[in-house]
Amino acid sequence: MNELMEDPAGPARRLRVLIADDHPAMRRAMRNALATQPSRFDVAGEAGNGEQATALIARLLPDVALVDLRMPGLDGIEVAAWVARHVPPLPTRVLLLSAFHDDPLVLRALRAGAAGYADKGTSHAELCEAVSAVGAGKFAFTARTLGGAGQGR
Repeated sequence: MNELMEDPAGPARRLRVLIADDHPAMRRAMRNALATQPSRFDVAGEAGNGEQATALIARLLPDVALVDLRMPGLDGIEVAAWVARHVPPLPTRVLLLSAFHDDPLVLRALRAGAAGYADKGTSHAELCEAVSAVGAGKFAFTARTLGGAGQGR
């Protein structure tokens, strides 16, 4: 009996992630968070606003778009809605990132088609887990987001 079992699906594929935030420092912070696990993530591109994000999503077809909620032009919820209604359907799932985490925003984001909602103050590890979950077809919310949403903050 062979004690070493190989995964029949082969090695896990890295998730391709698009980062969209109007603040360069936040884009750098998200890129640095994903860089802590280089075997899991590949930053496919970066956008400074919602219009750039939709153009890059359509061109690059990332697995996950990590998108700031509040940006000039199209905001994160509008980007999520654009992805959700795109014809033909896109493979990209949207994880919104925000400092705001009250019930109405989280619900609006989900109704628009977002697959998750993460707090900007979350740890690198928790952000990576949220991106992984969304990339695997699940919904993801960071602990602080759930705590804030449940308390109406």
